[in-house]
Amino acid sequence: MTVPAPYPLPVVSGWQVTDWLDRSQFATTDDTGTATITLGPVPDNERWQLTHCVAGCLSTAIPTLRHYLDDISDTNLRDGTDDGRFGVSEWPMGLWIPPGRG
Repeated sequence: MTVPAPYPLPVVSGWQVTDWLDRSQFATTDDTGTATITLGPVPDNERWQLTHCVAGCLSTAIPTLRHYLDDISDTNLRDGTDDGRFGVSEWPMGLWIPPGRG
C-alpha cells in the first residue's frame, strides 16, 4: 500500500461565507473630540465583508463618521457620513476588507 506524502493545498479561486459576526464597538473621545475604533488586522486566511454599520453619538454636537482602510489618511478613506447620529451605512455588495489589512 502506498501512502502519499502531505502536500500544500492549492490557492482557492474564490471565497465562501463561513461565519456571521455581529459586533459592537465603543470608544470615548480624546481631548480633540476624536474617538477611534480599530478593527483588524484581518487574519491572513480570512476576508471580511462589511454589509452594515450604524454609528451613534450621545453628544449634542453633530458628529462625523469616517471609515478608513489600514490608517487614517485621505487615500485610505472608504466611506463616511457628516451626520453620525445613528447614521446607517449599508453596502449591499459588501465593503471588502482584504486579508492582512485592518
